[in-house]
Amino acid sequence: MQTLVSKLTKKEKKLLLRFIARISESSYRRGAHQTLHLFEFDELPAILIKDVGEHFRYGTSLDNSKGLTDNIKMTSVDRLIQQYDLGRTGLEEVYENN
Repeated sequence: MQTLVSKLTKKEKKLLLRFIARISESSYRRGAHQTLHLFEFDELPAILIKDVGEHFRYGTSLDNSKGLTDNIKMTSVDRLIQQYDLGRTGLEEVYENN
C-alpha cells in the first residue's frame, strides 16, 4: 500500500521530517513557557525562571532543542526521533541515512 510519504523523494522526506520536528519543538517550548504562568514565580526553581522565558521560546532556532533543567542540546529532529516511533510514517529511513 502506497502512502503519500512513499511518493516523496528523499530530499522532500528530509524537509518534511525537519518541518514536523520544528513544529514539535515549537509546541514543546510554548508549553514550557506557558507553564511558568500557571505557577507563582517563587514556587519554581530559579533555573526555570531564568531559562524558560521569552528567549527560551523565541530566541533560538527551532532546529535545536534544549532541555528545561539541563544543558543537553540536540537537534529537534533527534528529539523527535527519540520521543516518537516514526516506523509507520516512512520517514525513519531518511533519519537513519544521515
